[in-house]
Amino acid sequence: MDRTQTLIENIRLFKDIEKNKEIIRNILPVKESFDIIEKNIIIGSEKAYMVFIDGFVKDDIMLRILEALLPIEETEITIGELIHQKIPYIEVETFTDFKLMQKMVLSGAVALLVDGQDQGILIDAREYPVRSPEEPDLEKVTRGSRDGLVETIIFNTALIRRRLRDPNLIFEIKSIGKRSQTDVVIAYLKDFVDNKK
Repeated sequence: MDRTQTLIENIRLFKDIEKNKEIIRNILPVKESFDIIEKNIIIGSEKAYMVFIDGFVKDDIMLRILEALLPIEETEITIGELIHQKIPYIEVETFTDFKLMQKMVLSGAVALLVDGQDQGILIDAREYPVRSPEEPDLEKVTRGSRDGLVETIIFNTALIRRRLRDPNLIFEIKSIGKRSQTDVVIAYLKDFVDNKK
């Protein structure tokens, strides 16, 4: 178990959303990996924060949830009220510790935190990327899963993250080629890479 995992083992959410965001940015590579998305919103009069992995979340469900949350005008709203009255989705639960949040976000759920609340909401709006059952032609002799990559970068990063739910997995996106400006993703495990080069 690495140092970061040990640090979050017993840490519960704070009521201060800025403290929570700081811890989340330490346990998930939000600023380093382009596929981990954070979104700041306002619910009623309170600051709120969402974090999720691009490629796992069903866009239409998230759009409906945001359409339900953004018009809220109540100045004080509890997590219970949000879950039972405002979020139009079935697969919703609360969480109070960062370890569960990290595990669920890396598995594809959306974490929602609201300022002033010491518990958050996990929205299971996952849609795992899937391919047809045929295996790639060139890899018939290899062991393990038979996932093959496709032309879409987000789909490919989600396929990899589905198999490797490690917070140290980083995807960096770059554009290469003078004229083609092709998007290329470099994937690596932060705790194995040689940072000297």
